[in-house]
Amino acid sequence: MVNDMNKHINEQTEIMNHPRDEVNEQVQRIDVLNLPPRKSVHDLQKKRVKIKLSRPFMRFISVTLFVLLIILTIMYLLYKDGFIFG
Repeated sequence: MVNDMNKHINEQTEIMNHPRDEVNEQVQRIDVLNLPPRKSVHDLQKKRVKIKLSRPFMRFISVTLFVLLIILTIMYLLYKDGFIFG
């Protein structure tokens, strides 16, 4: 167990002692002077579709759905008991 721990510590030490030049060579270099303008990069991104709904319209939709839910519940209860269609 001590040998395994020593191996692990030695591996970590080797990793830490790598010259920074090797690490820097692995990182891709970006030429900052040849980048496209910011506007052209961000214009290419897809924009989310925004739907702007007014509060009165949202209130109307909410009330309509609530009333529809009540009507459907009442119809279900009446249909289940046999008062409608049966």
